[in-house]
Amino acid sequence: MSFAALGLQAAAVSGRPAAAWEWAEWRHVIERTRFGAVWQMRLAAAVLLLGLLLWRRRAAPHLRAEALAAWALAAFVLCVAAWSGHGAAVDPTEMALTAAAAHLLAAGVWAGALPWLAFGSARAAAAGTDALYRQWMADLLRRFSGLATLGVATVVASGVAMSYLLLGAPTEWPARADDWVAGASTVIEGFVAPLLSTRFGGWVLLKMALLLPVLWLAAAVRWRWVPALNNRDAAPWQGAHRSVRTEALVVAFLLWAAANAAGTIPAAHDVKVWPLPFRVSLAATWGQPGVALWLWLGVAGLVVALALGARDWTAVVMRRPAAPWRACAGAALALASACALIWALSVPAWPRTYLRSEVPYDAVSITRGIALYRRHCADCHGAAARGDGPLAARLAKPPTDLAEPHTALHTGGDIFHWLTDGKPDTPMPGFAHTTSAEDRWDIVNFLRLFSSGFQARILTPSVVPGRPWLGAPNFDFTDAQGRPGSLKDLRGQVVLLVFYTLPASQRRLLRLAKWQARLAERSVQVVAVPLPGSPTASTALPFIAPVDGAADAATAYLLLRRTLADAGKTIADESPHHMEFLIDRFGYARSRWLPSESPEWADAQFLLRQGELLREEPRLMPPPDDHVH
Repeated sequence: MSFAALGLQAAAVSGRPAAAWEWAEWRHVIERTRFGAVWQMRLAAAVLLLGLLLWRRRAAPHLRAEALAAWALAAFVLCVAAWSGHGAAVDPTEMALTAAAAHLLAAGVWAGALPWLAFGSARAAAAGTDALYRQWMADLLRRFSGLATLGVATVVASGVAMSYLLLGAPTEWPARADDWVAGASTVIEGFVAPLLSTRFGGWVLLKMALLLPVLWLAAAVRWRWVPALNNRDAAPWQGAHRSVRTEALVVAFLLWAAANAAGTIPAAHDVKVWPLPFRVSLAATWGQPGVALWLWLGVAGLVVALALGARDWTAVVMRRPAAPWRACAGAALALASACALIWALSVPAWPRTYLRSEVPYDAVSITRGIALYRRHCADCHGAAARGDGPLAARLAKPPTDLAEPHTALHTGGDIFHWLTDGKPDTPMPGFAHTTSAEDRWDIVNFLRLFSSGFQARILTPSVVPGRPWLGAPNFDFTDAQGRPGSLKDLRGQVVLLVFYTLPASQRRLLRLAKWQARLAERSVQVVAVPLPGSPTASTALPFIAPVDGAADAATAYLLLRRTLADAGKTIADESPHHMEFLIDRFGYARSRWLPSESPEWADAQFLLRQGELLREEPRLMPPPDDHVH
C-alpha cells in the first residue's frame, strides 16, 4: 500500500498516469517533496513495527516493553501522515497539524478495531459458543466501548477543528469583543458557506451525514447491548453483532469519504460557487424590524424541541417505552424554528456571492475603479453616484443611490456578480464582455471605499476609544530618496496621514515639523502626501514624504472627505486644500481633521493626546484584510 500511494503521488505530481511506474518520478517525489520525506519516515517506522511484531517473544519480562514500543511505532505511522496532508498548508499550522494527528490516531484506534470486533461478536453470537469465550468477548466489548466513546469524541472534536481551518473560516474573533452580532455572523458564514459552495465542503458534509448513523449504532452497542450480554442468551450477542457489523460498514464508507476529502483542494484555497438563491446573514439583517424577535423565538423553539425530543429519542435507542408524539412534536417544532430563523435572517445570494477577490484592496485598485466607474457607470448612477445620471430618467427602475451604504449589506462577490452578469430585476447590464475580471474587482474596491465614505462622515478630530471600524486602504510609495515603503509597513506605529496642498498647507507642514520630536516620543509617524495638483513638499521636512504612489493615495482617500454638512457633488473632483487622518497601530482610520471644519489639531496638546490614546489602546480587532469579502 505504501508503494501504491507513492506511485499515485508520482502520477499526480507529474500529471502523467504512466509516472506511477517510473522509478525516476518516484525518486523525484521521494527526494524533493514533503510527501516523500514523510513517506520515508512512515515506511521506516512501519518496517520497524513489522520486525518488532515478528520478533516479539511471549516472555512476560519483555511483553510490556515490546507492546509499548509497538504502540508507539503504530501511533507514529498514523500521526506523521498529518505532515503531508492538508493540515500542513493552512494557518495556524500548529493547530491544524495537532488536530490532524489527533484525528488520525483516534480514527485508527476506533475504526481499526471494528472489523475484528465484528468478527469476534459473530463467533460469540453463534449457537454453541463456549461460555469462556463469551465472557472474554463481553469483557472486551465493555472495555472497548469506553475507549471508543473517547475515540469518537476525539474524532468529532478534532474533525470539527480541522474542517474549520480547512474551510478558511476566521481564526480570530473578526469583530470587537462587544460586537457579537458581527463577529458571530462572520464566524458562522465563514464556516457554513464553504461547506455548501466547494467540493471539499461537500465531502465534509457527507462525512458529517455518515457520522450520525455511526453515533446511533455506537450508542445502541454501548447502552443497550453491552449491559445485556451474558453467557447463555444468544439474542443480545446477535443484536450486538448486527450493530457492530453495520457500524463497521458505515465507517468504511466514512473512510472512503475522508480519502476523497484528503485528495480535494481545501475550501480555503478553492473557488466558492454558492448553490442557493439566498444566504443567512445575521450582520446584514440585524437592523431590520422584527429580526431580533424572530431570532429569539427561533432559538427558544429549538431549545424546547430539544427538551421534548431528547428523552424519547434516547428511549428509542434503548428500546424502552416512549411517547412517539413528543418525539414527533419536537422534530416538527425544530423544523419550524429552523425555517423561521432562515426566513428572518436570509438575504438574496448569487453563485459568486462568496467569491474572493484576487485584486488587493489598495489605492491603486481604487483609483482604477474610479476611472472605470466614470466610464461605465456614471451615465446611470451619476457623477456623485446618487442614481441621478443623465440616462437615469429613461430607465424603468431608478438606479441605486451608491452614495449611501447599500454595499455594506452585500458581499464583494454580490457586487462582482452584478457587474459581470447584470443585476436581476433592474435595467443594469453586465460588463463581462467590456471589462476584465480585474477591472470589475477594481470597481468593487472603489464602491467599498465610497460606501465607507458615507459612514466616515461621522469621523471627527477626537478619537473614539474602543471603536475601530474603518480599515485604511493600503498604498505603496517611494519617497524622494528612492526608498520604497507602504502604509501597511508602518503598522505597529500610530500614523498621522497628512494630505496637503502647497502653498496653502505650508504653515501646517512647518508646524508638524516643529512637533516632530514630540510626536515621535508617542510613536506617531507622520506621512505627508500631496493632493492632486499640488507640488511635493521640500525633502528637508523630517517625515515620510511619498513621491511615487502619492497620486493614487490622495485620490483614494479623497473618497473619505465627505462630512455631515458636505455630501459632495462628484465622486472625487472636489478636493479640500488640506485633510489629515490618524491611523491606529493596527491599520484602522480612527479620526479625521479638516481645517475648514474645526481648529482642534492646530493645538499640539490636543493632537498629542489623540496619538497617546491610540498608542496605549490594545488590539481590539484583527487588522483589516487586504481583500474585500
